[in-house]
Amino acid sequence: MIDKDGRFTFSDSKKIIIKNPAQNLAIYPNPIKVGSKLQLEWAGFSGKVNYKLIDMQGQLIIQNDCNFLNGKSNITLFKNIPSGNYILQMFLNGKMQNTILMVQP
Repeated sequence: MIDKDGRFTFSDSKKIIIKNPAQNLAIYPNPIKVGSKLQLEWAGFSGKVNYKLIDMQGQLIIQNDCNFLNGKSNITLFKNIPSGNYILQMFLNGKMQNTILMVQP
């Protein structure tokens, strides 16, 4: 940082640790074909997760729950979803994980 009088000093470095269990979420295949099952893996997690599929204009396409058992779950994308890019939002314990999902015909 440079002061008004032209002197400069360095700020102390601080270590920041962000603990986010959502970082362990794996979604595949991506891109996915309409009507296919989207495989979800969340290491070591079992329980219910709320999810939303939102198009790039912000319109809600799907909102539902999926159940994870031993870290695995799946979502079937219905045939009436147009191809394009979507945001898949997963919610757990008040935290949200966003992933861009490409849907192909």
